[in-house]
Amino acid sequence: GAAGMIIVEDPKGSVPKYVEQMEEKILILSAMDFQLQSAIEAQGMGNFFWQTDSKTTAILANGVHQPKVTLQQGKWYRFRMLFSAIEMLLQMTNRGSAMCSTKLLAKDGIWLEVSPRDLN
Repeated sequence: GAAGMIIVEDPKGSVPKYVEQMEEKILILSAMDFQLQSAIEAQGMGNFFWQTDSKTTAILANGVHQPKVTLQQGKWYRFRMLFSAIEMLLQMTNRGSAMCSTKLLAKDGIWLEVSPRDLN
């Protein structure tokens, strides 16, 4: 299926200045379970799109497998994220030697009462 993001901008002056000034990154994460996609298509009497016996599940970021996102050390970014999947959860963690501080501002477009909230 298709997934996309609709961003409803906050009213002017309602977002803290430090957030307003952050560089924004849009991240649409979609899980592709090839075995499940093939089974769903077969139930619909189709056999055109998912001609595979693969049991692989891949997470795509903005439609790309294992993309690179370049971040500048010491700079804060505002990530607007969407996760789209069937029967899957997403748990994000730091990998490798680079460590980032992660804070939550809002969920589903609703600002937290206490923000930013530490996620580490």
